[in-house]
Amino acid sequence: KMRNLVRVALVLLVFAGFSEGRGVSRGGGLGDFRAAADDKKIADFDFVDFDGKKRKFSEFKGKIVLIDFWATWCGPCLADIPKLKKLYETYKSQGFEILGMNSEAIGDEDPSTDPAAAKEAAMRAKQIVKTRGVTWVQANSATSLPIAVKVFGVTALPTKVVVDGDGNILARIGEKDDTEKIVAGILAGK
Repeated sequence: KMRNLVRVALVLLVFAGFSEGRGVSRGGGLGDFRAAADDKKIADFDFVDFDGKKRKFSEFKGKIVLIDFWATWCGPCLADIPKLKKLYETYKSQGFEILGMNSEAIGDEDPSTDPAAAKEAAMRAKQIVKTRGVTWVQANSATSLPIAVKVFGVTALPTKVVVDGDGNILARIGEKDDTEKIVAGILAGK
């Protein structure tokens, strides 16, 4: 019970920091990351992957990265997985990467209100990734959600953002856009 209270307090601190236009830094975090949804260049950001490992977006420096904001309840997100697998297999050798951002609570006013539901959603997300053979890096929902909302201005799923090796946003891709065509075009002009 105390652990849940600590988690709720941390989430509230993070969101309080973001409401002032800056992230809360606890040995990293988003720090002074202020890229708005319309900015063309992003700064480095931290996230935790599905294995619990602390990571940085800068690990992808020099690569074209498709950041995929998704959730287990999002049918179109799940329907995109085979297409994304094909893209990844086709272009990985050309410096293309995908970073999955599990955004389970997007649109919820207070995602911290039900820790049991958050834990179940995290287990579902890991199961989907495993059973569908997804091999690219996945960021957990706790670290993805602030990035999705405050950094990229994501309000609906699926949303994908393509970023070049220097952190420049090259494309924002919505549900009805042709992800394969956009990525192929970007890589052809690389």
